[in-house]
Amino acid sequence: MIYEPSDDTYLLMDSLPNDTKGMAVLEVGTGSGIIAEEIVKRGAPFVLATDVSFEAALSAKSRGLEVVVADLLSALSDRAVFDLVLFNPPYLPSSPRSNSEAWTGGIGGWELSFKFLAQVKYHIKPNGKILMVLSSLTSERILKACADLGFAFERRACRDFFYESLCVYEFREQRQGIPKLL
Repeated sequence: MIYEPSDDTYLLMDSLPNDTKGMAVLEVGTGSGIIAEEIVKRGAPFVLATDVSFEAALSAKSRGLEVVVADLLSALSDRAVFDLVLFNPPYLPSSPRSNSEAWTGGIGGWELSFKFLAQVKYHIKPNGKILMVLSSLTSERILKACADLGFAFERRACRDFFYESLCVYEFREQRQGIPKLL
């Protein structure tokens, strides 16, 4: 199953840095690969994409991307660190029997994001950042977890829809003397 570009995809794309020259970039859950492809166009010399779906990985690979089939960051070596990590997670709540991984983030909608946050802090360079899409359906719980895990965060973009708001947040590892909310 491939998550095709949608409103959340384009919100993240609009939040990407204009110049990624010299950056090592990871996109987790790449889906079609459109975001990773845009990062390459913006000059990043090393871009890696992951997706749990083999079909999605093939789609991204067809765009000329380096892709690994993996559950989040599970296939990465401890030495794999990045300047920028991008994640547009599935965030809709699901039933325990749901198999629509491209849209659901766990029973509460936040579990997959928690798992990502626990893994990503080992793969971000000092002064590196994470851009992540959050839904108003789950954002409060996820932002609290980010603060508890030692991330400072700032809302970069937001768009309101009929049933939710989607926002892109920038996360950085908390350093002494920096407030949790930038």
